[in-house]
Amino acid sequence: MTLRHPDFRPVSHKEMSVTGRTTDTARRPASTTKSTRRKILAASITTAVAKIETDFEGLKAFWDSLCRISSFHFVFNDKFQGGYPTVEAALLRVKAAHALTECAPFLVKDLMREIAELDERSLLRLVGSLPCPKILKTSTLACLPTS
Repeated sequence: MTLRHPDFRPVSHKEMSVTGRTTDTARRPASTTKSTRRKILAASITTAVAKIETDFEGLKAFWDSLCRISSFHFVFNDKFQGGYPTVEAALLRVKAAHALTECAPFLVKDLMREIAELDERSLLRLVGSLPCPKILKTSTLACLPTS
């Protein structure tokens, strides 16, 4: 995210075991807003919905006295299948309850859009350079499984 948004500031999760909080990150524009992206660790949609509400409450308890939260993005690995209505409904409830300007899932397509908007230099920093085609033609693929 820092390659795409220079003002994006990752927040370390090293104190997680001490505070019981999970990872959060911040992007702070010129105004006093805070955008937060959360990682989903849950496998089920029901757990994801509960996680949205408890994670936001935890973030608000920690950050709101320092910087009013105006937007919340819940990172959800949808595997390119799209979001779920129950997740969307939970995010709409959080948005209404806390008067947020934005509250939405951050899906795989959103991550792909962020990557696609990187300049060539940043993209190379992120994924590395591609192998030379000459090397690919002459290299042996014997180390790969045959079926």
